[in-house]
Amino acid sequence: MIRFLLKGIKGKDVDCVGYNYLYHSGSLTFNNDPLRRQRLVEDKIFIAKKFLAEQNELPLGKFWQKSFKKWIKKYRAKLVKSNLELKNYQAAKKHFYIGLKENNNILFLFYLIKTLFRK
Repeated sequence: MIRFLLKGIKGKDVDCVGYNYLYHSGSLTFNNDPLRRQRLVEDKIFIAKKFLAEQNELPLGKFWQKSFKKWIKKYRAKLVKSNLELKNYQAAKKHFYIGLKENNNILFLFYLIKTLFRK
């Protein structure tokens, strides 16, 4: 769906089902299990990095470049927070350092502080 948006393809009503989603207990999207939620967040970081890396094949406009870079900061900060909540300090430390490395340090710290104080 992101690829459609990037190509400028608009939504259109059709008279058939084009996509089905099976809601189940193992779902990453609808599951409140903290470890599954972390997996969903890691997937979002992976998607953002993939689109940023594939700019030769699918050029991103400035809006999408900025959006995907924001995703990386935002979701990396969420991984730090969720690991702290789970008392998994090694993983929190790992994601903290990765966040500093892959982003502008000050911006990442801003996102981290913002995330830590949100419920």
